[in-house]
Amino acid sequence: MENRTEIMLTTEDGIQHLKLHGWLKRETILIKVEQIFPPQLSDFGMFILYVSHKDFTKLQEHSDLWKTIEHLGDEVNRWDAYKHLKEDNFAKRIRDFMFSFPEIRTKEDIDEFLTQTNETSLELFKKNPEFITNYIKTKELTQDEKQKDLKQMIEFFEDLERYEDCALLVKIKNKLK
Repeated sequence: MENRTEIMLTTEDGIQHLKLHGWLKRETILIKVEQIFPPQLSDFGMFILYVSHKDFTKLQEHSDLWKTIEHLGDEVNRWDAYKHLKEDNFAKRIRDFMFSFPEIRTKEDIDEFLTQTNETSLELFKKNPEFITNYIKTKELTQDEKQKDLKQMIEFFEDLERYEDCALLVKIKNKLK
């Protein structure tokens, strides 16, 4: 197995965040955490990635897709990366999303990770209709990838009987056609 390390990327606005998200999915780079920050913070959001040296090199070539980049070597360094963000609610939300990759060992761990990623994606769509438009128009994902992504999210929220959320996702899926 290739040596991998954790890095954190921040984004400055929703458009950059969406483009980075699409690029990461297309390049099949492991996204451990995706977070959208409260409006009062200067950054829009962030990603924590588990990358190889090759993936890191690719990211450096696409520096227009992110605002800042930091290496997160261990739990202490990971938390230090957030110290400049001084809001208590934000710190609690970050702790909720923090975990180490080796901790994902069971089906329940995977289910929890999928829940977090689906909730984050839905939150992004609900936050501003412009994100939906950018998701539809972006070339970072193919139409088939977008359809598959939305289908999986719809099935996830359908299982939870969250039909209003499903309706939003179905509308987005229909707009893709």
